[in-house]
Amino acid sequence: MPVLIAPGKSLVETIFDLGHSKFHTRRTMVNDIDIEAIAGKQGMLARAYTDPEVFKLEMERIFQRVWIFVGHESQVPKPGDFRRTSIGTNEVLLVRQKDYSLKTLFNNCSHRGTRLCAATEGNRASFICPYHAWTFDLDGTLK
Repeated sequence: MPVLIAPGKSLVETIFDLGHSKFHTRRTMVNDIDIEAIAGKQGMLARAYTDPEVFKLEMERIFQRVWIFVGHESQVPKPGDFRRTSIGTNEVLLVRQKDYSLKTLFNNCSHRGTRLCAATEGNRASFICPYHAWTFDLDGTLK
């Protein structure tokens, strides 16, 4: 989805204005981040790409508000096929179900949050937590 720059605003102001922002009149501020300090006249300064607060704001204002592409169905053609990817800061598994439908599961055990699957892709009948051996069916239910 392209971002159209609002009249009279910079690209950064437009991006951060997608949500409920706290712009101040003298300086362009969003959640105590000085936008003018990270957006130079010639383009974005390095801080725009490295500041943890900017990253957090982007996750909240951009990535948590829109659909995110996790993969194409052709990448997991058979029941049990899976592909590991990320949505923002969350690691997920795109899994082909036994009925050939698709589900996306968080790649974490519901018990202690341990990563369930380290492989980037493959085929499994279930996902087993390496910490306490909790076993989850392809749809994420505890066996």
